[in-house]
Amino acid sequence: MQKEKQDVIHVTAGIIRKDNQILIAKRPKHGNGGKYEFPGGKLEPGETMDICLRRELQEEFGVDSKVGSFITKSSFNYGEKTYCLHAYYVDEIVGEPELTVHDEIVWVSYKDLENYEFMPADIPIVDELINSIRHV
Repeated sequence: MQKEKQDVIHVTAGIIRKDNQILIAKRPKHGNGGKYEFPGGKLEPGETMDICLRRELQEEFGVDSKVGSFITKSSFNYGEKTYCLHAYYVDEIVGEPELTVHDEIVWVSYKDLENYEFMPADIPIVDELINSIRHV
């Protein structure tokens, strides 16, 4: 019997920067939680990546945002589901991020990103960000 092809779930991640720091959020402890991630969420039918990320940042943090340039993407298989995470810089936010669905939000420097335990799909993005400051 041939295994069915697994659907890929597309997800956005926003790299929100302020004063040489980046906003990261700690997932609730249930499921794959308890680890850090970049804010964002699942792409809904008919949405562009830009619209998805802006919607997710409004829903999860209560901020309006202006999405900037694409950084990178990574894929990770979490058992029965494969996620493709598309990371973008967020050029501007209006409002102060509020804690609503995460256990914690933290502003960290680029170099301190490696001191946090991230969700597996976020790790290549962490590596990309750390490498980008090493080549500046």
